[in-house]
Amino acid sequence: MSKLKSGKSYSLRELFSGDNDKVVIPDLQRDYCWGNPEYNLVAPFMDTLINMDKSQDLTMGLLYGYYDLLMPDHMQLCDGQQRITTLFLIIGILNRHLNNRYGKLLMSDFELNDDDCEPYLQYSIRESSLYFISDLVYHYFLQKDEDDKRLRRTADITGSYWFMNSYEVDPTVRNILSAMDTIEEKLIGLDTESMIKLGDFITGIHSESPKIMFLYYDMVNRQNGEETFVVINTTGEPLSASQNLKPLMINQYKDSVPDIEDKWEEMETWFWRNRARGTKVQHTSDEGMGEFLRCVRLLESKTDDEYLLAVDSTDKFPYKEISFGRVYEWFKYYSRVYTIDYTERHDGSIAYYHNNQSHYTAEQLYALLPTLSYCDKFSGEVDDVAIKRIYHMFHTVTSYQNVGNDRKNKIIPVRRAIELVDSMSDKDILCLIDAKNLNDQEKAKLLMISSNIIDRDDVELLIAEAETSNIFRGRIKCLIEWSDMSAERFKFYLDKINQLWNGNCDNNIDSLRRALLSLHWNEYPIAVPGKSHFTLGWEWGDWYRFFTHNSEKIKRFLDSDMSVDEYIEQFDDRANPYYFIIKDPKYIACSQRKNLYIHKDIILLMQKERTQAYYYIFWHGQVYPKDLLGGGWGAPWQYADSLLYCDNIRYDLTIDYLYDPKTQNYEILLWRGKHKDRQIFENLEKVTEIGLSPVEKGLEGYSIGYIHDASEAKKKLIEVANWINERAE
Repeated sequence: MSKLKSGKSYSLRELFSGDNDKVVIPDLQRDYCWGNPEYNLVAPFMDTLINMDKSQDLTMGLLYGYYDLLMPDHMQLCDGQQRITTLFLIIGILNRHLNNRYGKLLMSDFELNDDDCEPYLQYSIRESSLYFISDLVYHYFLQKDEDDKRLRRTADITGSYWFMNSYEVDPTVRNILSAMDTIEEKLIGLDTESMIKLGDFITGIHSESPKIMFLYYDMVNRQNGEETFVVINTTGEPLSASQNLKPLMINQYKDSVPDIEDKWEEMETWFWRNRARGTKVQHTSDEGMGEFLRCVRLLESKTDDEYLLAVDSTDKFPYKEISFGRVYEWFKYYSRVYTIDYTERHDGSIAYYHNNQSHYTAEQLYALLPTLSYCDKFSGEVDDVAIKRIYHMFHTVTSYQNVGNDRKNKIIPVRRAIELVDSMSDKDILCLIDAKNLNDQEKAKLLMISSNIIDRDDVELLIAEAETSNIFRGRIKCLIEWSDMSAERFKFYLDKINQLWNGNCDNNIDSLRRALLSLHWNEYPIAVPGKSHFTLGWEWGDWYRFFTHNSEKIKRFLDSDMSVDEYIEQFDDRANPYYFIIKDPKYIACSQRKNLYIHKDIILLMQKERTQAYYYIFWHGQVYPKDLLGGGWGAPWQYADSLLYCDNIRYDLTIDYLYDPKTQNYEILLWRGKHKDRQIFENLEKVTEIGLSPVEKGLEGYSIGYIHDASEAKKKLIEVANWINERAE
């Protein structure tokens, strides 16, 4: 490959040729992403290539690049990376299937035989990506090792000796492997002749006039590549770049839109300057532009079905149906909304994507699209505060409500949100108080603001602070009801809740848990839905359920002048099953996740969520710790609603500790036969020395019953266990 000339067209056989020529993906580029399983673009790309007429000519779009003085034979590719990489992978896989038919397009003979085995495609965005492509071409595509000839699927690659640990965490590598899986799946069912037709069509290697061509545009140097890099594949779809949205739209509307070229350049420049930086995935302006255009399509949808089609669509942007003038209007709203500071209401900031995210989530769209629709409805004649208010309302809803699409039942929450905005009779969000589609949580907040209109700004910020509570997560209707629309009372309840519920692992909240137990409410401890245990409050969702189910009780608790320590100090009900937990802080402190297992009268408090961990059993005003009987015995464990048992760890002996609710008496039963593989305890009959009698029927054992006092029964249980321990060999 000689140095490419700007404005000329080139086939893949021309791009991937020459002894020392390379196509380099420079470090200014993002990772390869078409293979990302979340939005796999390789599948429709392959479908298009396989199904299209192989006799037709196809211009695959523009390639933007430059040549570096330090490496004059290496073309630095600024745009076209995703298409070129995907085509290179297709060539490599076809090469495996077709007996090295396209090997010379993957690596030159000079590199293969006399140099460093560098392929024609170089991924310089990071070192692991660079080395992986070299290894992939040499070992897998060219099959230069006998072991690699036996590999059948890309899943086998990760187990190969040349697959380094650093490759596993490289997003480009992961997406390449995913793309290769997709390519292999699409080739299933193609015979050899069909594969040859496909490969020759893509590469042009055995044709005098190649069918697939790329138009090259020279950006001269790296500075231009970074600062004036433009979007070709604007929609982010596989083949839209072949038609190039920019010239199509400019040509369509140049007579009706003055300075359309300058306006398009304004958009491109804005998205370049506002591209995501410092993320795990390196981004360029095309993601932002693509997501913006997707938002436009969603906003311009007239029906739910049209909206869902726009969400899933993989075809080019419908520039004939949505005019450039309309796109530019949305851009003005979008760029304004994007640059507003939302932090005073704890809303963070709007962004195209975060880390590995490449598209807006349903939650982001639910907040963003109604806000843009609001700007459009009032022609942008709204101030930043009004925009922040509307954005905040919808952003808050996403913290407590599922706003994803339910396709089966045709539930499209964002469409309902946009309709809510369309119903507004005034720019002030308070006009939505009587709106039918507004949920009760948001309606209560608007009523609260309306009732304190003189101090509106302060009340809005107070509400926004309350919404950040881990307990409520935006659902503060009960706070508003408690306050009876008084901002002062609202702040009182908020401050007291923040004071008491200030962290799950803090000693203060353990004191709160003990105080709540002293109230002996039926709803505390809190039942965990779908589980067999209860909680003293660990997950914030547990606390929210507790609040909503006990609203009036909690209000009275918060209204009380008593401190949590006073609740604990004044508590003296020894008949309460939680007496020891309330009075002694060590028990709750011992439990990691504050879970309880309750079996009628038996309460089990675990240190951790496994039986090997330490625990306490509370039963009829007595505490039975795990190490109750010493080292010779296993821990006491609950078997039924009125039975604890302990196994000897050496001898075939078991102690059952039973309670009869009718007579309210305890019985201790020492018996053998449960663990026949363990040693026999000799002279067991001598246990009569401490008051046990032989069991007449059934078990081989001894018992003592009719112990009415729980404390005495516990002492006798320990005495029996110690008697065995003292006589152990």
